[in-house]
Order: sequence, then C-alpha cells, then structure tokens
Amino acid sequence: MRLDNLQAQGPTMNQPSSGQQIILKVSASMVAGGSFFLLSAFILIGTIVTLTLVTPLIVIFSPVLVPAAITVFLIMAGFIASGGLGVAALIVLSWIYKYMTGKHPSDSEQLEYEI
Repeated sequence: MRLDNLQAQGPTMNQPSSGQQIILKVSASMVAGGSFFLLSAFILIGTIVTLTLVTPLIVIFSPVLVPAAITVFLIMAGFIASGGLGVAALIVLSWIYKYMTGKHPSDSEQLEYEI
C-alpha cells in the first residue's frame, strides 16, 4: 500500500483519533501547568522565608545599605548615560563623515536647503 492510501483510511492503531489527541493534550497541559504551579509555590515559600530571616539584617544595616544602594544606582546610571552618549556621538560623527565625503546621508538635502 502507498502512503496516500494509509492517510485516506483515517486513524489506525499507531495514530490516535482526534478524541484521544484532545485527551493527551489536556493531560499534558495539566501536568505541565501543575508542575509550574508547584514550582511557583515553592519559590513563593522560599521568598517569604528568606525575607523573614533577612529583614532584621536589613533593618540593622540600613544606615549603610541605603547610601550604598544610592551610590551604586548613580554609578550605574552614569555608565549607562555615558555609553548612550558615546553611541550617539559615534552616530553623529558617522553622519558627518558621510556628508563630508559626499555619500549624502539621510536628511542631508534638508540641511543643504536650510543653509
């Protein structure tokens, strides 16, 4: 028999029917969803226990931690800002180079019209 004939006959012993496929999909979804729900419950319990144990330390060390957190935030903001401004400068320099070499970058006609 050819493969076309097998497919035309409908489900066989090796191929589950559409009802069986639905049952398999639902059961697989239930197992995956239940596993993720159980995992999220464990993470929530771990978070609550950790916060309960660490809160006294946070209160004790807060005079040191708050200024340190502010300092780290400002340092990170400075690095991000300097990186962004550096990229912007490279883009502007690239545009100026293209303009000066006559490659006509985007909006160069508008610049020439304004001058």
